Amino acid sequence: MDNISVKIFNTNGQNIISLHDGLIIPGQHVFTWNTTNQSSGTYFFKITSNKTNLTYKIIINK
Repeated sequence: MDNISVKIFNTNGQNIISLHDGLIIPGQHVFTWNTTNQSSGTYFFKITSNKTNLTYKIIINK
């Protein structure tokens, strides 16, 4: 098990939503972000653990 944080940030660095923050078992996992109330634009999906930090750019077009 590892402590994992999965968060979405806007271009100003503000945390929009935390999809997960806690222990998780190794393997593949799916996190769903409902963007119905979000405006079009660029966002960042950040995964943080004790071992790694990953950031991915997300572009929403409505």
